[in-house]
Amino acid sequence: MYNFALIGHNIGYSKSKEFFESRGYNYDVFDVENFEQTVKILVDSGVYKGFNVTTPYKQKIIKLLKGPVCERSINTVIINSDGTLEGVSTDGAAFYNTFWKNAKPFVKKNKMIKRAAILGYGGVVPSLLDRIALINEVSGYGSGKYGTKIKNIDIFNRTEKNVERHFSYKERKTLPLDAFVPRNYDLIINTIPFKAGIDIQFGTITDPFIYYDLNYADDTLVNKAKGNRFCEVAVNGLEMLYEQAEMSLNYWLYHDKIKEQQK
Repeated sequence: MYNFALIGHNIGYSKSKEFFESRGYNYDVFDVENFEQTVKILVDSGVYKGFNVTTPYKQKIIKLLKGPVCERSINTVIINSDGTLEGVSTDGAAFYNTFWKNAKPFVKKNKMIKRAAILGYGGVVPSLLDRIALINEVSGYGSGKYGTKIKNIDIFNRTEKNVERHFSYKERKTLPLDAFVPRNYDLIINTIPFKAGIDIQFGTITDPFIYYDLNYADDTLVNKAKGNRFCEVAVNGLEMLYEQAEMSLNYWLYHDKIKEQQK
């Protein structure tokens, strides 16, 4: 029986343990402030095959990994037999898969998404940006006669200094959170917990839009979005959680086999 774990802070809301135990695996949750010490405990114990990393450690884990890391944030780590660590992010793919499952009718009807707003800049956002930009293109409406990538991706954050500045989107802007005007966007992605004081004036939106809330502990904003007749899709992040958890599990179970085949 494999043992897995989750490391984060203030994560009492997490449903990851529920998912993995329903699949028959042991899954321990470490809600800690001393991240690196906890990683060392897991590695030294010799009983864990791998672990997930969540808020606020998805970028902090990178310096502990073996070899070059292409991802800007990591949520899935495998512990090799020699104690070294390797990691990937399943967040971007999980977001895209669940987004497309829910939003396909909207994209087909409206041909493409023109402007996207991201509220907050937590550890998950760096892994989402490339996928968000490709929504139109991969849908089949971007690479052909209808257009290209989503060019206007605005990030609204309380502190601009926390946002990386090397993204490849010329039209990307970083703006203060209080400058967010919902009616300017047809895709709104929220990463800020409702309990942190975020509120969105959906009533000001008078055109079709999609609301995707990566939080799943509180549906206040999802329900508020659904109250606007122009809202065509409003979902929380639970499906994304389960999707990325499934991908994490596959990474842990088949990592060694895939590496052996690549030799």
